[in-house]
Amino acid sequence: MFNNGLKKESLARLRNNKEKNETQSKILMEKSESLFLKRQQLKSVVDRTYDYINSMRNTPQNYDTEVQKIKFELGRYEELLRVVNNEIKNSEKNIAAKGSVAAGAALGAGVAAFGPSAAMGVAMTFGTASTGTAISALSGAAATNAALAWLGGGALTAGGAGMAGGSALLALAGPLGWAIGGIGLTAAGLLTNGKNKKVAEQANEAALEIEANTKVLIGLSNEVDMIQTNVRKIKDELPILLGKCSSFARDYMSLTDNQRYMLGTLVNNTNAAAQLLNKGIGENA
Repeated sequence: MFNNGLKKESLARLRNNKEKNETQSKILMEKSESLFLKRQQLKSVVDRTYDYINSMRNTPQNYDTEVQKIKFELGRYEELLRVVNNEIKNSEKNIAAKGSVAAGAALGAGVAAFGPSAAMGVAMTFGTASTGTAISALSGAAATNAALAWLGGGALTAGGAGMAGGSALLALAGPLGWAIGGIGLTAAGLLTNGKNKKVAEQANEAALEIEANTKVLIGLSNEVDMIQTNVRKIKDELPILLGKCSSFARDYMSLTDNQRYMLGTLVNNTNAAAQLLNKGIGENA
């Protein structure tokens, strides 16, 4: 049949691109989960250093200001963690109890297939408010509402604007279904019907879009890698510095200049570590 070879070639390309995309989606999910687990370890370290530096007496104003910044970052992370964790649990219960279409659209088989820590990793790394602002950049009620909307399918009612980058994160649509939104899954079945030339054109168009999305996923994976490297580095270094400072007197005024310098370094590094807990993809270093 005329153009039959062209049709087969285009569909083969589509299937190949879809498989590559799904592989990169899985890689990104796994790296997001790993980053979340490393951040949890970093959180424990920051908690210890914060308790120490906050116990220091007679501290200057600039010292107290930095300590308050650390407290704020810790609060942001803890609140987002609580909200996302609760919403994942509620969504799982709704799916199990009611087979909710809305809940299923929001979480699908993602949580069941990849586990809560994977869901947490993806949500805390890529979840965004309807404005396009990363949930990790919000706090309080704003973060709560944004996380609930993102995990609960609010992004769909907002016209699909609840995911950073929109088409750049099609593989995260659902948000945890790991499917190519409206392209890969439908194309494999629907594009096999119709005239060969038209099918070939549609398949090539879908293949190009999936290919572009795959490149974005690779870029996002690289960003996750960079953040995770920084998290791992400071997680290993911070306890060493804390150990050196822990023998100091708890009265700032009684410290030597060298001890104050070391304590100041500990405060600055703890602040940097706390900010890493909330650092989102695409934010400036």
